[in-house]
Parts: sequence; structure tokens; C-alpha cells
Amino acid sequence: MVPVMLEPVAPGYRRYDWIGGRPTDWVMLDPREPIIIEGSGALTRASAPLASSRIWMDAPEPVRRQAVEVRDGPVGDWWDTWAAQEDRHIAENDPEHLADIVR
Repeated sequence: MVPVMLEPVAPGYRRYDWIGGRPTDWVMLDPREPIIIEGSGALTRASAPLASSRIWMDAPEPVRRQAVEVRDGPVGDWWDTWAAQEDRHIAENDPEHLADIVR
């Protein structure tokens, strides 16, 4: 077996243009800082044991939508798709009860 040398990967994520349907710019993260993975589907039965802290936060729909649009820009009709996915996720994973902190 030949050893394979892997190059370090810079932590980050690619933004997505939901209206244009394509990835956009790369956002670099500081590898010395803790990483917070957020999103209504982030806390699942599978991911919970891997996290050092689990937080479930809830807010009224207009507040959540505004936060998404500040972060990602206009999301068009995607909001309804995501709401249905979120409802299924909550029914299947009960993330509020997987959390250490609930707000």
C-alpha cells in the first residue's frame, strides 16, 4: 500500500444563491475558533452524540425568515420547501429534547 499525503483543508463553507440556483463565494473560518453548526436540521439523533453542546432555539416564523434572508439574501419559494422539511425533521428527531439548552 502506498501512503497518501493529504493536504490540510481550510475550514469554511460556500454561500448559495437560492434565487440563481448556484453556489457563490467561499467564506473562510478561523480553525482556532469553535465551529457552530446551525440550522433547523443540524440537531438529529445521529449528530447529537458528536456535539460538545446542543442548543435548540425557536422563534416566530417572521423572525426566522428575516434571519435567513439577512444571511443568504432573498430565498423566493424555497421558504415553503424548507418549512415542510423542518416539520418532518422535528417530527422524526425531536431536536428540542436532544438539546442541552433550550431557548
